[in-house]
Amino acid sequence: MPLYHSSDIIFVGDKMCDKNLFEFANNFCIDENNYATQMDEEVLPFISQYEKSGYFIGVDNTNLFYRKFELENSKATVVIVHGFTENSQRYDELIYYFLKQNYSVYIYDQRCHGLSDRLSETYNMVYIKKFDDYVEDLNKFLNEYVKSSRIILYGHSMGSTVIIRFLQTQNFNVDFCILSAPMLEISTKPYPTKVVNLYSNAKAEKKYCPGHNDFDLENRLNNSDYKNFPRYIYSVKKESANPKLITSGASFGWFKESVRAIKNIFMPENLAKIKTPIALFQYGNDKTVLPNNQNKFAKLVPSCGIYRINKSLHNIYYMNNKILGTYLQKIFELIESV
Repeated sequence: MPLYHSSDIIFVGDKMCDKNLFEFANNFCIDENNYATQMDEEVLPFISQYEKSGYFIGVDNTNLFYRKFELENSKATVVIVHGFTENSQRYDELIYYFLKQNYSVYIYDQRCHGLSDRLSETYNMVYIKKFDDYVEDLNKFLNEYVKSSRIILYGHSMGSTVIIRFLQTQNFNVDFCILSAPMLEISTKPYPTKVVNLYSNAKAEKKYCPGHNDFDLENRLNNSDYKNFPRYIYSVKKESANPKLITSGASFGWFKESVRAIKNIFMPENLAKIKTPIALFQYGNDKTVLPNNQNKFAKLVPSCGIYRINKSLHNIYYMNNKILGTYLQKIFELIESV
């Protein structure tokens, strides 16, 4: 399969990235130089007119917060499965773009995230008993709450891992999947993975992994690779104003279960179960998850195409308009073709 190049992106696929794509990128996204105002005066009022929210009951009677944005005669329904330490409100801008393109959207806060139930006495810590509890939650959400004849699953990072395990374990028809920076190999730098694994025992499962701790606003704003991006600054300040939304670090228990889930994904009998068309997006400056297993997954799953965006960090939705807009254009091109 050929590689097509531009200064910022490589697409593995059948279409070259041309100047029309970059014109789309510049014109499609909201003004990043006036970002907070655009969000507060344009994006949030627009999506709120379609929003309904509530709670559903997940595995072990866990209360999970969800939001839905339904359009009449929409092209399809996009179900967003967010990533580690995220919440549904972090996706408000992306929801806006999907609605503008006539796609209904469903999203929920995964267990131990956002406004859903926490499973650890340390509120900011992400802890789970079993990774596949995430999968069962998604299965219940799709079967009991999402009403659509055409469903597209969109996952970021850990959310992509949940989607992959869902495809491997559940009998549910999905038309297309978008996997953004799928968590198929976790970077534990500067700590060796073997050291983190060593301490992932029963006594430590509800303790923070090395380098993870409670939320610190000053640290988030001043010591992040995203600190100069308006989208990131807006998101951190908004979440800090509502402490109930915040999650900030991994427990040893979460790490152990995530590693186990990744091992299960790569069992040959599980890989063979995946038939759904998948677009996997990989980011060249990603320091959170590593690319080798993403490449391996795309090679072993015939229905998966891989798309590499060279200059993006892990959270592409924080990036500048040129990168984010290019990514969105490719997403809409792909889902329109399914």
